Amino acid sequence: MEIETRLLELVRLVNSDPKIKFVVSVGDLTDSATEKQFYRLQEILSKIKVSYLPLMGNHDIWPYSRDHSGKIEWNASEAINFALFKQYFTQEFNNAFNFFDDWQEQGNEFENLSFSYNDVKFIVVDNVNRKKSPFGLPGAIGWSKLHQASWLWLEEQLLKTKKETVYIVSHAPIKTKAIRKLLIQNSYIKSLCQIAGHIHRIRVFTPTKQQDQNIFSLTTNALYIEPILPIIECSKIPKFHLQKL
Repeated sequence: MEIETRLLELVRLVNSDPKIKFVVSVGDLTDSATEKQFYRLQEILSKIKVSYLPLMGNHDIWPYSRDHSGKIEWNASEAINFALFKQYFTQEFNNAFNFFDDWQEQGNEFENLSFSYNDVKFIVVDNVNRKKSPFGLPGAIGWSKLHQASWLWLEEQLLKTKKETVYIVSHAPIKTKAIRKLLIQNSYIKSLCQIAGHIHRIRVFTPTKQQDQNIFSLTTNALYIEPILPIIECSKIPKFHLQKL
């Protein structure tokens, strides 16, 4: 399959570039969250030699399957939670726990995490909607939801950090207005970069307004659409490099 070929090439590129210290996937790892898809994905990505942290996307939380004609033959009765998702990537999460500094988990059904690497604070915020798709469609609903627990996690992590540079990582982008509001309350933070996916296209945002002069943003591509690996230099002013597979 084309997507497997691209994944294998991504693994090769990551393993051949000594500047890449770790990998974070922002979700939609699978098409419909079946065990078969997770195990095949894990089989390929487990070959990444650096620490690899997988995040949940809306395609990864409500399992369903189709027959050879494309007809839905099975649709789960509910979404999976973070604990179940984590079981598919036990070794990867163990490696991440040992690799990053100051690893923290909120400890509920959501994938809300935080950790540090060098002088950068990373805050993972789960904004994947758990509602079932309407109109008889399979899987979870497509639009994002910033859960109350996730908002409290983001607020708590931003307010208490003593790092000058913070990266917020989520499946879907979080509105800049909401982030700006929290940043006002923490004078330690001098630069913030938001990394997200969900829209399946690469978009780079650099500050254009005075009030957002220290807020940067990157939304990543879907590998099956664009065979590109975004590489980020996680510094105060982030540098984004787009490597073709």
